[in-house]
Amino acid sequence: MLIFNAGVRRLRNFLRNRKGASAIEFAIVAGPFLLLFFGLFDAALRYAGNVSLEHTVSEAGRFVRTGQAQQLGEKAFKQRVCEDVAPPISCNGLHFDIRTFESFEAAELTSPLNSDDELRDDFSYQPGGRNEIVVVRAFYEWPLLTYLPFFGQYGQGVLVATAAFRNEPF
Repeated sequence: MLIFNAGVRRLRNFLRNRKGASAIEFAIVAGPFLLLFFGLFDAALRYAGNVSLEHTVSEAGRFVRTGQAQQLGEKAFKQRVCEDVAPPISCNGLHFDIRTFESFEAAELTSPLNSDDELRDDFSYQPGGRNEIVVVRAFYEWPLLTYLPFFGQYGQGVLVATAAFRNEPF
């Protein structure tokens, strides 16, 4: 009986001892907190990238609409647009698809992804002539979770921005 009482007393003392409780509670909460923090950071970066891509399409659309793209050619056009690209977007993963259509209703856009869910490489460059309807689309290959060393290269996402307009009578 004496041994049993000593065991119960030790168990009671162990359960009353609060040393290290904060460290254990932090260890329980730290994982979900860090996951939420990195997820929020990733969403904020993706939003900033999307805003930057929208601005890039707006500038590219202005070049097409005013007739400057028709004079530049495809490579010079992309180089000119890349001069104005704002972070976190870089010119390396940026692709343009510029097409002309008979009317706004006839504008039928194809998927930017191939059958393997990768970004296609056969985009068109048709900036059109005066008063023609043009759709400018930009695609950016967005790396997913590459800044986390323990995730490795998780995959690629695609940001998309589109502008449709009628060219000016340049």
